[in-house]
Amino acid sequence: MSINGLLIASGLSSRIDGFKPLLKYNGKTFLISIVEKMLTELENVVIVVGYEHLLLLNEFETHFNCTLQKLNSKCWQINSRITILLNEDYQNGMFTSLQLGVKQLRNSDWILYHFVDQPTIPNEFYGELTKRVKADTNFIQPLFEGRKGHPVLFDKIVSSKIIKAKNSSNFREVLHAKTIEKYLWECKYPQVLEDIDTDEDYLPIMTLE
Repeated sequence: MSINGLLIASGLSSRIDGFKPLLKYNGKTFLISIVEKMLTELENVVIVVGYEHLLLLNEFETHFNCTLQKLNSKCWQINSRITILLNEDYQNGMFTSLQLGVKQLRNSDWILYHFVDQPTIPNEFYGELTKRVKADTNFIQPLFEGRKGHPVLFDKIVSSKIIKAKNSSNFREVLHAKTIEKYLWECKYPQVLEDIDTDEDYLPIMTLE
């Protein structure tokens, strides 16, 4: 069974003073921190970029001390486990980035769907989440004290629905399908409720740079 990761880092970061993927947490950029943690539990990770994508490509080359392998004008690889996709349509919403990444990972049994504004998720969370995969479930979402959080896991059935949906749709609409069996996992990690969208959100973790 294959479980791969999809990280969305394509947005404008318009609500915060700075470019979110390159903000620092624990001495690393959000982008690198999340990718490294995902790779501890997942086979491969696909990162979808858009706005200021050249800055992100440079961040990967600098951190991994490599020259990216250009597969085509919209796709690069760092190594066999990390692929970067350019979504030129990123201004039309996050769902276009989700669709692009899912198409790249269409053969995955499961996909862990992650946002770039959640760098505080602990390492051990990823292993605990992937252990919740079971045959009678299509979608797994963490809860903390009854509140729904992220990142989430979904299987090929959900992937197929995402790919077939209109690009003007959204993930919530896809999940409304009655054929999708959901499992809500009450976890011990309050970080699943956190996302760094504004300066006020970022201030509490700035001291950890």
